[in-house]
Amino acid sequence: MLKEYKKKYTKAVFQYSIIDFKGKVLESDNTLFPDFENKLLEDIHPFFYSIDSLLVPEEKETVFSCIHLNIGTKVITADVILQTFKN
Repeated sequence: MLKEYKKKYTKAVFQYSIIDFKGKVLESDNTLFPDFENKLLEDIHPFFYSIDSLLVPEEKETVFSCIHLNIGTKVITADVILQTFKN
């Protein structure tokens, strides 16, 4: 029975976005939330104000676990992974 519930309710969904060092979304696959492109992260959700200082040109991964996001009509709890690169 537990197997059936896990199969029905467990679903990994990812949204990939490319963001410049000013926090502007350059590209997004819009899997979870549509219309991210050409927006500033801070305009999408208040949580993203906190990652502004982490947008630096170096090889670094920062993980934020269990972030509650209300965007449009969708409400999700997500892990947000910020991966920066040297170039």
